[in-house]
Amino acid sequence: MLNSNQRSFIMNRAALVMIDDDPVFLQNYRRLLEDQYQVHTAETLSTGLRLIEQHHPEVLLLDIALQRQREGLEMLPIIRGRFPHLIIVMITADERYITGKEALCRGADEHFVKTESVSELKQKLELLREGRGYNQTIQLRFAEIEAIFVSPQMQELYRKLKQIAKTDFPVLLIGESGVGKEIAAQFIHVHSARGQASFVSVNCASIPESLFENEMFGHEAGAYTDARKRRMGRFEEANGGTLFLDEIEKLTISCQAALLRVIEEKRFYRLGSEREIGVDVRVIAAGTEALLERLESGEFLKELYYRICCEQFRIPPLRERREDIIPLARFFLKKHQSSQGKDKYFTEQALRLLKNGYWEGNIRELEHTVSRAIIRSGKRRDIRPIDLELEMETSPIVPYNQAKDRAMQEFRRDYVSRLLTHYRGNISAAARASGLSRQGLKKMMEELGLDINDYKA
Repeated sequence: MLNSNQRSFIMNRAALVMIDDDPVFLQNYRRLLEDQYQVHTAETLSTGLRLIEQHHPEVLLLDIALQRQREGLEMLPIIRGRFPHLIIVMITADERYITGKEALCRGADEHFVKTESVSELKQKLELLREGRGYNQTIQLRFAEIEAIFVSPQMQELYRKLKQIAKTDFPVLLIGESGVGKEIAAQFIHVHSARGQASFVSVNCASIPESLFENEMFGHEAGAYTDARKRRMGRFEEANGGTLFLDEIEKLTISCQAALLRVIEEKRFYRLGSEREIGVDVRVIAAGTEALLERLESGEFLKELYYRICCEQFRIPPLRERREDIIPLARFFLKKHQSSQGKDKYFTEQALRLLKNGYWEGNIRELEHTVSRAIIRSGKRRDIRPIDLELEMETSPIVPYNQAKDRAMQEFRRDYVSRLLTHYRGNISAAARASGLSRQGLKKMMEELGLDINDYKA
């Protein structure tokens, strides 16, 4: 029987759910993580989702593949939409950089390769948990935005957002995934007359069509078989405040029509109720350029578009505002190193690499890269190029020869960096192993802007 101290320890541990179709992996990692977490395991998605509903975990470890190829990855946006505050780490046996990056773009907080050590996983989870709590206090300090977003485009954008915040007009934000549309929506909300009321965020892509009205409008007890008690919908939760509708272009036509009706009439019925409910919400919607394409093709209702788009703002991707990359990277470094108690910094070579990245996943990818670099840098204070794990990415509109040259340049940089890392900065040993002359290797390092001191322990 457990004594009171043991029971207290167990109760105070955060809950963690692991979903993986490998029972051996589940068994081993349950044992390795039980010293810090209440671990619950499942071999299927359906069982895992029931565990999440039952135990309300702080962390989810989700296998990318599961019973069929990419099953976990495909379900990720839906899980993120249903459990927005859950820390999600995707598990994979695939060491390719692009796999983890795709998981990040779909809503994961981090990814973990099974060949990595459990200590690395624990450190990632510690950083994520610290960062999640820290994020609640730091994200809405919008006075810092001028120091972080230093590019002329973003300075002008936030000046306009501050102006529109003083009105009650609906706003549409357009931009790629990860550019910061929700941050912009929160900024509008905080600077509006509704700033002290609720800000409710909805990921439209995560709501199946059959559940849309239940999610948005709520239900009465007994409205359907599993409806044991009354539940408010998202419109009611946002009453008096702001409703943020992300990825609105993913809604079906029937869902768009239901949404349009409530926005126009400001009234709706809960499922199973005959009593009409009035609401007062400001709608801020967000989508990618695909929204405008769907509007042209007739897949998005023009009537709804005009209702949500009194004012429209485009948020540019990071590659169009490179001045913001370094301030953002330093902001994320400060945020994620809080639990480490260390004053880390980027080397000049690392800063140059960050600034020249393509950043297809934008701010979300940049934050992920910085948090991983903190772990990879270990006890060192300086973060070096090798810690960033960046791979060459090229825009699809870059001419073939230019893309090939950039890819070759990145291959050379990656090869030489790995070589020097392996031989701890010993140029003679690295040259012998590679078949290059010592002088040739030094010349290549000079061309690539690599500093030998970055590779010495």
